[in-house]
Amino acid sequence: MTGVGARLGQINRALGEAKLSFREKIGDRQAHAESAPLVREGLENLESIRYNLKNIYKKGLRECQLRAPVLEANAVFTQSLADYGLVLKDKNSDIGELLTQMSELHRAMAQLNSQLTQDIQEKFSGKIKIFVKGGLRKARYTRARYDKARISHEAAENKVKLLKRSSSGEQKVQKAVEEEAEAKLLFEEVQSDTLTMLNDVQDQSDIELIERVCDNYDAYKEFFARGNELLGKLSPTIEKYRSSAKTLREEFTRQAQHRGEQYFGVPIEDLVKRENRDPATHLPRVIEQLLWQLNTTGVSVEGIFRISANLTHMQELKKLILCEAPINWPAEDPHVLAGLVKSFLRELPEPLMLFSLYNKWVDVVRETDPDNSEEIVPKLQPLIASLPPTNRNMLKHLAVVMYNIAKNSEENKMTSMNLSTCLGPNTLVSETPLSGVQAMEHSQYVPLALRCVIDNVEELFPGALQECFATPPEAKAPPPQHPEGNPVSSQSPQPDSTVTPATPTTPPMTPSTPATDRIEQVQFGFIKRRPMEPSGHTFTTTRERGLNTSASSTTTSSPTTPPTKL
Repeated sequence: MTGVGARLGQINRALGEAKLSFREKIGDRQAHAESAPLVREGLENLESIRYNLKNIYKKGLRECQLRAPVLEANAVFTQSLADYGLVLKDKNSDIGELLTQMSELHRAMAQLNSQLTQDIQEKFSGKIKIFVKGGLRKARYTRARYDKARISHEAAENKVKLLKRSSSGEQKVQKAVEEEAEAKLLFEEVQSDTLTMLNDVQDQSDIELIERVCDNYDAYKEFFARGNELLGKLSPTIEKYRSSAKTLREEFTRQAQHRGEQYFGVPIEDLVKRENRDPATHLPRVIEQLLWQLNTTGVSVEGIFRISANLTHMQELKKLILCEAPINWPAEDPHVLAGLVKSFLRELPEPLMLFSLYNKWVDVVRETDPDNSEEIVPKLQPLIASLPPTNRNMLKHLAVVMYNIAKNSEENKMTSMNLSTCLGPNTLVSETPLSGVQAMEHSQYVPLALRCVIDNVEELFPGALQECFATPPEAKAPPPQHPEGNPVSSQSPQPDSTVTPATPTTPPMTPSTPATDRIEQVQFGFIKRRPMEPSGHTFTTTRERGLNTSASSTTTSSPTTPPTKL
């Protein structure tokens, strides 16, 4: 019977504990007042730690999973850059190398990103998960032990109270009191262990979180450090291309501003005003450069103004002139320069020597001996005085160049009459159509009129031979002075033989680079490309046509266009 009684006592205690635990779970009963507030707070903190850490590692792992599609998309994008870079390289474009380097950068950054993802997954989210599944799970077992001890103690207390109210036997009450004392002692031990465990868990979670955040920081630090190292290696190349793009954009802007405008076929005065220069004393900059270069290097070239130039190359130069691109005139074929001057004169809306004075020019040379300077000069002077200042200035400079060329006729085979035959029809034109007989007759007088101006340039334009090309066009500023007033260098300013670009960032050209090569290399910047074209025109570079650009500096025309005589 004793064994049965003991067994019934155990069943009763278990039943009482189960009732208390169930009532707590359904909220019908609060925990015993003797349950330490620190324990309750620690247990609540334990659940908070577990919930938040679990949320962090789950979201971290999810974030790593989401990186996979991004890395795949980056791989596709990187391959697209590489493929297009190869296409551009096949076309000899420097942009192809830029795209290739960018694809390599993206590929390297993708590898770093993959390593970063792995580090986050293993060193951050993975270790937090291990801590939650390991250390915090043990803490939850300790909580279950604490709850069991607390409920056993409360059940023993309730039994003592119940027996005392029911006036049970002294022996039963005494036994219940002893059991309650044992349960209380056990509960106090478990409660102390639980408080220690909760404090340890708090410290461990703090340490774990700090270490994992530091690991996460180190992963990102390594990612950005290696990324910055890659960027640093590529930075000089990018800056080089950035500068080139800036120059190209400025060129494009200039060209867009001048789109619709013309240079050839525009009155001289309008061109000078467009450049904010004095029409009475200045020529258009390009014409000034052309005449200067012809007067410098063209006077000894055989057949100058007679041998035709490469028309395609002239069109290329006209495009560069239109967008104010820098042109290295000394590297150009003198025949091309002469062709540009003839084209400019021929395309003027009104000829240089004016429609209204055509008959007077013809009458003078018809009625006067052109070889008699004393007789013809007084008759030519009123006609020259009747010209607008810009036309008179242009005729003066043109006559000086022709005079200097004619002086070297034994070498260049171009007398003043030969030059007048080539240029006369471009400077003196009848506004009304001439009959066949008149045309034949006037074809002799028109060149003769210009020849008279050339031969008598000193009398018609006093001082012109000394003044016209005394200083180079767009002469540079005087050399800087020392504090004592002496110049830094005794050398005089050298001729500036290139058209001044609109943007100071445009790199200078070397004298050995002809315009055709510059068109392909794009002197405006680092990137090789062809210049912009006016709408409606098809443009091909000299290299694409297979021409020998080195021939452009000789006195013969391009092999593609054989020299012809007028």
